Amino acid sequence: MIRESLSHGGVPFTLPMKERRPRRPRVVLLVDVSFSVTRAAGYFLQICRGLTEKLSRTEVYVFVDRVVEATAIVRAWTGRRAAGPSFDDLLKTIPDLNLAAPSDYGRVFFQSVPVLSRSAGRDALLVVLGDARSNHRDPLAWAFEDLAGRCRRVIWLNPEPRRLWDTADSIMESYLPACDVVCEARDLEGLARGVREIMRSL
Repeated sequence: MIRESLSHGGVPFTLPMKERRPRRPRVVLLVDVSFSVTRAAGYFLQICRGLTEKLSRTEVYVFVDRVVEATAIVRAWTGRRAAGPSFDDLLKTIPDLNLAAPSDYGRVFFQSVPVLSRSAGRDALLVVLGDARSNHRDPLAWAFEDLAGRCRRVIWLNPEPRRLWDTADSIMESYLPACDVVCEARDLEGLARGVREIMRSL
């Protein structure tokens, strides 16, 4: 004890330091459920069943032309068996979700800043699933950059082949600079690869 105290200026005791336990990041899933992406979205949320069931800090938001919080509804759906509703039927039960609206990513990200900022934070992992097809509307890339800047890490899963990105009404290029990881997720293998990226980021 005396010898050890010499390294502390002769004070004959050492203060026990409590090791800080690292916090698990909050996971925010932002999922495009428009017609062109519905199938991939359903598979993605099923694959993410472990996140929504085991991590209490996982939140799910769905969108077409606006963001709608759907954590409780999706968590209840993923806990059901084959007798439960299909994903298409599930979407029809989510209030304020207009499945007939044209996709508008710029509007979604603009509206997401105040909505998701309550969930986002420096410990947040933001995961976007979407094809970034916005019907030639303004991408409002600055809004996505603002949202991404509030998060620790941003992962984007695009269910389209990479060769189709930035063709026709795709505005994927506008959002790439704000992403940490971008995955081509056009099949189950691609979606699983994206989920592995999510797990590595936890």
